[in-house]
Amino acid sequence: MATLTGSMSIALGEVYSDVFTNSDVLWKQLSTSGKKTNDKFWRMPLEDAYQKGSIKSNVADLVNSDDRYGASNIAASFLKEFVNGLYRRT
Repeated sequence: MATLTGSMSIALGEVYSDVFTNSDVLWKQLSTSGKKTNDKFWRMPLEDAYQKGSIKSNVADLVNSDDRYGASNIAASFLKEFVNGLYRRT
């Protein structure tokens, strides 16, 4: 869980913390805990479509940014390349 970019603060303000996860189990745990502690979470989309510009580069294995629109989603999709498998998809 991370802000990844300042755009999350702009999008959600101080009411919700963003969550990018491909694990329904983890999401349920965070959502339930957040409701109990009044520290609310909002699940953000983690779709492969956000990786469109994060794949090819002439000088690197991956490019970590392509566009300012959807920047947090792009950053999360980029990080997913390195942490995929830490949580089982359910």
